[in-house]
Amino acid sequence: HNLSAFTYPMDEAALKEACEHSGAVFALFWEYDDKLGALKVTHHYNPPERVQQVKEEFNTDQLYSTESYKFLFKPGEGIVGQVYQSGVPMFLDKELPKDACSFQRQRSGENTFADRFQRGNLAEQFGIKCIGMKPMAGGVLELGATDPDLFSWVNSDV
Repeated sequence: HNLSAFTYPMDEAALKEACEHSGAVFALFWEYDDKLGALKVTHHYNPPERVQQVKEEFNTDQLYSTESYKFLFKPGEGIVGQVYQSGVPMFLDKELPKDACSFQRQRSGENTFADRFQRGNLAEQFGIKCIGMKPMAGGVLELGATDPDLFSWVNSDV
């Protein structure tokens, strides 16, 4: 893999820094799990004001980031898997791809895999308007925002 040279763990502190530098309302780290043969969320961060906003606006404790733990992506599968496999960052803004917004899930043994950006409906549900993904050592960093104009993707190098 042609992954960038980040070697320190993408833990909550690093994800918090990524949010602060980019204006993102969430950060996720998708880590490749050898046993599963898939990427799964191992860490997430949401600014406290975003957590409060979601509670008030949507009357729920769930977040796009916490709901993403339910998903697994094989390398090359979905946008997360494509970014991991290719080593090329991807930025989806203004309107997340409609063809990728189905929320169907495929069963593969006991693991659940999605075949494209199947968290599109989830993003819409939580008002996420733009998402950026960057390959990192051992996985993929995902950031997103509710306002594309406030989302500074270029500044998200932590």
